[in-house]
Amino acid sequence: MKLALTSILFAACSGGVDTVPVAAADTTTQTPSRARVHLEGMHDVDESQLRDVVQVDKLKDPRSKADREQVMRRDELWLLAALYDRGYVQAKVTSSTTLADIVDVTYHVEEGARFHLGALAVHERGSPSALGTFHRAKAGEWFSRRLIVADIDELRALYAEQGHSNAQITPNANIDAQKRTIDLDVVIDPNGG
Repeated sequence: MKLALTSILFAACSGGVDTVPVAAADTTTQTPSRARVHLEGMHDVDESQLRDVVQVDKLKDPRSKADREQVMRRDELWLLAALYDRGYVQAKVTSSTTLADIVDVTYHVEEGARFHLGALAVHERGSPSALGTFHRAKAGEWFSRRLIVADIDELRALYAEQGHSNAQITPNANIDAQKRTIDLDVVIDPNGG
């Protein structure tokens, strides 16, 4: 299956996900509401590896539905990004809430299969010869969206230094579910399209 990795795989990178400011608790109210977070459904990933990306429990007023839902959507994207960084590119995250004295927020995580980075090719559009490979992301290692994004950002900066500030870099993926690998063909258009 071919997939352009410009959707959710890279949505949470380079400032692609809006964040909601998380305010300190308001000590002037009678009883501040609190949120309690639960992560469930994980089999291979330890909860402690994902807990830091969750922000809904840091909201000033988690009972505010609009704020809570916005932060929960943000948390779902960041949980997905954290799972993708560990090779779980078929992961799914949903959430639910229970309102009482304490707002209980549960993130339901389905890890799915874990994938390695397969073949990796970097070339300029129209050129059959490869320019090289990435510095951080390596073929054979667990797929990591974060490492790929860092390498693409480095390529973008290198092209900008050479006068191609509008260079377009497109990572195209070929996912092999049987082998659990993702081959990347990174195409660079120095002139931006």
